[in-house]
Amino acid sequence: MKTQMIRVFYPVNDARILLRTEEDWDKNIAPSLVNEYVSEFAIATFRPFFYFKPVLETENGLLWYRGENYLATTTFD
Repeated sequence: MKTQMIRVFYPVNDARILLRTEEDWDKNIAPSLVNEYVSEFAIATFRPFFYFKPVLETENGLLWYRGENYLATTTFD
């Protein structure tokens, strides 16, 4: 199993960036590192690629990013 790092660059105020993946579109993945503009996620996988989508958690609920799902290709040694 490898860990793939996903970085989402987005300034948030009173909100939190989470990630959803095709493994379970209903499960939130919390970032492993957060600063003012970047949320970083460590995704463990056996697969050579996977789809994901960032979501924004606000006090009014969850907002999905617009557009298509993103494709991450894993880097296996």
